[in-house]
Amino acid sequence: MRQLKPALRRFWPLTLGVLALLLTACPGISGGGNGAPVITSFTATPSTIAAGGSAQLNWTITGSPTNLTLSSSDGTLDGSVSGTTATVTPTVTTTYTLTASNSSGSDTETATVTVGGTVPPPPGGNATLSFGVSNSPTGPFQSDEGGGITPGDPRIVNVAAGDTFYASVTYSGPAPVTGITIYLANSSPVGFTADLVQDTDVNGFTLGSETSGCALDGTQTSVTCIYPITVAAGTPNITSLPGANNEFAYVLRTRITDTSGGEPYNQPPRGYVTVGGSTTPPPTNPPPPTNPNPPTPPTPPTLPTPPTPGNNDPVAAFTSTQTASGTAGVSYKFSAASSSDPDGDKLSYSWDFGDGSSAKTRDFAKTYTVGGDYEVELTVEDGNGGSDTETKMLSVTVPGGPTPLTYDLKVSQTGNGNVKASPKGTNCGEACTTYDAGEEVTLTAVEINSTFAGWGGACSAAGTAKICKLTIDGPKNVTATFTSASATYKLTVAQEGSGNGNVSASPKGESCGVACTVYPAATKVTLKPKPIKPSLFGGWGGACSGSITETCTLTMDGNKEVVADFINP
Repeated sequence: MRQLKPALRRFWPLTLGVLALLLTACPGISGGGNGAPVITSFTATPSTIAAGGSAQLNWTITGSPTNLTLSSSDGTLDGSVSGTTATVTPTVTTTYTLTASNSSGSDTETATVTVGGTVPPPPGGNATLSFGVSNSPTGPFQSDEGGGITPGDPRIVNVAAGDTFYASVTYSGPAPVTGITIYLANSSPVGFTADLVQDTDVNGFTLGSETSGCALDGTQTSVTCIYPITVAAGTPNITSLPGANNEFAYVLRTRITDTSGGEPYNQPPRGYVTVGGSTTPPPTNPPPPTNPNPPTPPTPPTLPTPPTPGNNDPVAAFTSTQTASGTAGVSYKFSAASSSDPDGDKLSYSWDFGDGSSAKTRDFAKTYTVGGDYEVELTVEDGNGGSDTETKMLSVTVPGGPTPLTYDLKVSQTGNGNVKASPKGTNCGEACTTYDAGEEVTLTAVEINSTFAGWGGACSAAGTAKICKLTIDGPKNVTATFTSASATYKLTVAQEGSGNGNVSASPKGESCGVACTVYPAATKVTLKPKPIKPSLFGGWGGACSGSITETCTLTMDGNKEVVADFINP
């Protein structure tokens, strides 16, 4: 290394000291200090969503910003944010701009959420869902299934702060249901979207236990659940919240999970709730003249007692004890004495012994005269909307008795609907049930947004009657046909690409959700792109693929999916 001259070596410590003083007094000279903030990452997860879906914006920042703002290209967001995440629900492809600043400067980054495609159908078949909100646990439940909701719409449910309203979820799908989530789905204020949690205040809303007996244990493919939701005292309407932008009501939606591990229906209809006001007392009028013989007022009708909010479900449990056995049969004593209710409510009991017999008492004794495997089911109810069911298999062997002959009953169906069988029998595979020879079985057709068209196979003689009774004297095959309740089809239009734009439709049709419109069969619909400057229309996809003009005309002879591509020049 080259050596410093003696004179320079003498002044070198003084030079280093002066440099250190300058760096301390002027932090901008080096890379440290409290300078302008730097946004090191800003991402959207996922970056592409289906129409009506949500994405989470995530960011990391170095430095100490004193002001953090988030805006969107669609104009729905423009205000201050905090934390490191925000959930957004854009209706078109949207670019979000994050700006961090302090007195030393600012930094800006962007992230784009592309809206396109549709929610995939559930594996194994179609799923149907109805969701709505009401002031009463018995309904009617309101949602935007019949078309979009705007301020003043009679389908908006108004609740006073401190009161309770109800949300209803009715779902039927190909796989057993394991969970239901109700959540606040407003895109503004930023970060307001959140799942409701039982017995926990979430943004002023507390979810209670379901008031109707719905089984979410992975055994039922069709459920109906009604949940009480209490609005905390002092909760304002969303219009009073900072950053609410154009939101005029709280929006609630639901997600379904099933045994397939997915969410077959995660973008259902919306329920709209406003908070505020109270019951207005009637005006005070002078008392009317006294009638010496006033008529006896009619006795008001007895109204059903509504389910108690926050009620806990009972627990069903039973024992079976063999009391006798002989060639005439095997006798058992069944007892539900071990069933309980955490609220101390009085329980009612309902038994199904698997051979067509039943009982309504807590304890019951019966004799099985034919050997076999029997599914014994106990259902208990607490009178406040809570219920629970326990099922056990009972293997019965009658001494010296013959092994019962069994046959399989297979039921197939087309269209939206279910077929319920009583008694239940023993499962032998998909749409297959095993019954003892000679057993009487009743099949009932259950319509789900459809009309039952009739039976086929072993039930052909029942025609279009919803009930078919069979004697299992051999293997049986039955078909059940359901047809659509109305001849209408859905048109779904999604926007893709790096640009922004909208698509107009003529005629307008009836809304069935975000980017979804219902039309009568054979309707001719003309679609026209409307790019938002400086974006340009890039072309059609889906049912409009191959169109050589900007407009696309479709004939609604089935459900249609269209993609419009918008690009930035």
